[in-house]
Amino acid sequence: MDFFRIVSFFGGLGLFIFGMMLMGNALEKIAGNKLSAIIEKFTSNRIKGVLCGAAVAAIIQSSSVATVMVVGFVNAGVMKLTQAVGVILGANIGTTITAQLIGLNAISADSLVLQIFKPTTLAPIAIVIGICLYMLAKRVRSVELGEVLIGFGILFVGMQTMEAAVSVLADMPEFSQIFLMFSNPIIGVLIGAALTAIIQSSSASVGILQAFASTGLITFSTAVPIILGQNIGTCVTAILSSVGANKNARRTAFIHLYFNVIGTVIFMIAIYAIQAFVGFAFWDDTVNSQTIANFHSVFNITCTLIFIPFANLLVKLANMTIKSTDDEETVKTKFDDRLLYMPAAALSQVEDSIETMFSMAIKNISRAREAITDKNRDKVKKIVDDEDVIDKMEFEVSKYLVKITDQELSENESKTVSVYLKMVNDIERLGDHAVNLSEIAVDIMNEKITYSPAAQHELGIMFDAVEDILNLAYQSVKSESDKFTYAIQVEPLEEIIDMLTEALRLGHIQRLSDGICSVETGVSFLEIINNLERIADHCSNIAIGTMQQHDDFASTIDPHAFSVHLREEFGRDYDRYYDYFIAKYYNRLGQSPQQEQK
Repeated sequence: MDFFRIVSFFGGLGLFIFGMMLMGNALEKIAGNKLSAIIEKFTSNRIKGVLCGAAVAAIIQSSSVATVMVVGFVNAGVMKLTQAVGVILGANIGTTITAQLIGLNAISADSLVLQIFKPTTLAPIAIVIGICLYMLAKRVRSVELGEVLIGFGILFVGMQTMEAAVSVLADMPEFSQIFLMFSNPIIGVLIGAALTAIIQSSSASVGILQAFASTGLITFSTAVPIILGQNIGTCVTAILSSVGANKNARRTAFIHLYFNVIGTVIFMIAIYAIQAFVGFAFWDDTVNSQTIANFHSVFNITCTLIFIPFANLLVKLANMTIKSTDDEETVKTKFDDRLLYMPAAALSQVEDSIETMFSMAIKNISRAREAITDKNRDKVKKIVDDEDVIDKMEFEVSKYLVKITDQELSENESKTVSVYLKMVNDIERLGDHAVNLSEIAVDIMNEKITYSPAAQHELGIMFDAVEDILNLAYQSVKSESDKFTYAIQVEPLEEIIDMLTEALRLGHIQRLSDGICSVETGVSFLEIINNLERIADHCSNIAIGTMQQHDDFASTIDPHAFSVHLREEFGRDYDRYYDYFIAKYYNRLGQSPQQEQK
């Protein structure tokens, strides 16, 4: 094998890996946030976890990457260790898809239909169509589909280049002697593991073996230990990714390792025992790429079926390896840089933290109301403690979002990053207003301020409306399917709160003029409603962000003109919500507390 064939082989390997990465990245972009949602939400039981892991690994063309994602989710506290097991088991099945696609090259039937669907035939067609879509398409999804097709085509061009480069080896007896050495199960496993560890992709290393199979020198006895070793080598990526992570994340990586090591040991004992006592008639027969793909799939599917009932044993084994301590991770890592290379997964972490921040801010505002109305000092301390957490989370979320911007983002992901950066700032400001209200509560308690029944009634209405708008804004962020439905209700309610604020100011000024309320009472009252009005404004900003994220027209609208735009775009619905909130809150101003109770 001369120098030029060696260069050709490694060039083909580079094309193969690049094509696989391009296709996987493009498929991940198309899947978007759904990919991380699949991992996070569809792992409620072990079977779903296996199917989830298989689907994700098939999409991104790598069990290593899927496992690294799981390590990141566990490290971030998004997923439990027991949930991770099923995903890891399934990921090993999903990664066999690439080998099966390559195996289609072994089709030798004369049928025109079958020949057309051979990858060697489809590859150039896929590249041509993919380039046309990539260069000419207007829609983002079409461009991403073009990348998938280009990646598919390049993968098989690389495979053909490798096969052509090694074809000369078929006539070299020295090379066949080398492969006879690989028939030794221990050497074969070590070679397979080492190769996969170096290139960090079992799909690529299996592809290399399939390329060499085209020489007709690879026998079943040679291929078996190498394939088994390749499944061990793929664990290196996850092990390396867990360095510096918390203990559960490291345990997740070891579960992946133990699954493949124990599965390999079981298979080797079973296969070589049968060969020793019974014998396989095809043991010394040569194999083609399809046979290699089939054995790779059978191994991973069988191991998964064996381990599903005993998954808890893998967890126990990982816990024994990484032992617990009394001071183990009382504070979980909020974000994991291991997921940055998959922006959809990274943004999923951010979304979870935004929901947590928002929930804490809402609780703090509720506590502030209790501190004011019930003169409860215990609530004030809790508000201050939680506000420190919200501030820290806002800093960490913003810093992580900036890191995400350094990645290659789709148009929708870029928009989401921009929306989240504004959103976390608005949520942090909600927390600040809760602190402001708690400080007002302390002044009320220290100065023994008491509001008139009319003022108490008005504050009750204002707080009710603000709690309503907070819940709507929160649901617009949290809801899976009805974000827009909640978001569109925020703006009309914010208008009503502005009207309430003005009416309450005028009413309280009148009470001051009439001597019903003191100056001290008036100042604190106005400070309360000013903070509540600002809270409503921030809720409006959050809802606008939600609509910008999920609706194209919203991204170009100035926030100050947003209500006008909504009226024009959704006149009937907007007016219906507006009338509903007028009746629910503003019209209550003309009623006494006794009338409301009736």
